[in-house]
Amino acid sequence: MHYKNSNFLISFGNNSNAPFTIEEFRNNIFTNKALLQNKISKNRIFLHQTHSNYGQIYKNNFSSFDYQGDYLITKEPEVEIGILTADCLPIIFYDSKNNVIAIAHSGWKGSLSGIVDKVLEDLKTNFFVDFNDLEIFFGPSAKKCCYEVSESFLENSKEDIFKASIIFRDKIIFDNVYYSKQRLMALGIKEEQINLDYNICTMCNLQFSSVRRLGVKSGLQPTTIKLIG
Repeated sequence: MHYKNSNFLISFGNNSNAPFTIEEFRNNIFTNKALLQNKISKNRIFLHQTHSNYGQIYKNNFSSFDYQGDYLITKEPEVEIGILTADCLPIIFYDSKNNVIAIAHSGWKGSLSGIVDKVLEDLKTNFFVDFNDLEIFFGPSAKKCCYEVSESFLENSKEDIFKASIIFRDKIIFDNVYYSKQRLMALGIKEEQINLDYNICTMCNLQFSSVRRLGVKSGLQPTTIKLIG
């Protein structure tokens, strides 16, 4: 799937273009990083994701997996910054005024630790972004139809947004999409700035990679954004 306009291109990956499995990534990230880098085109930049709330600003100054982190920001044209997911939520940002892009890997740990807060803070501090100029896209992820959690998961937060993101049915569900959307809106993003058209459930749609469905044999599907020339 793709979203394109005259300024930027977003690519949402699936099983068919996942460069490696979770198992392959874990087995090589510390011992044979070059193997992983060789499976990714040179104009694509990824971080070694650790479910954190910190990231990097890319200025043509490092290669994929050189740094740990879970979001990337750049103004460099024709360079795809990306994340790799297998149920976590890709969140993509574009500032139309300053022509800057960002992408975040927002699993539940990153979401609860405020990764969107950190991205917005970085965009404002380093690129003078006005939040009203942002377009935000949510990519494929585990959704409320499938994202089951244990009772002990409820101990991770006491905030109202978190409580509102828990659904009790015959099982306990965490709605990371709702949580992330509400957190962005609490920071000043308007609902109409958030595009959910590409937020397809990775657990119940077999075209997508899913660690909850496939375990470590699951692929890590890329979601990327680049500025057009």
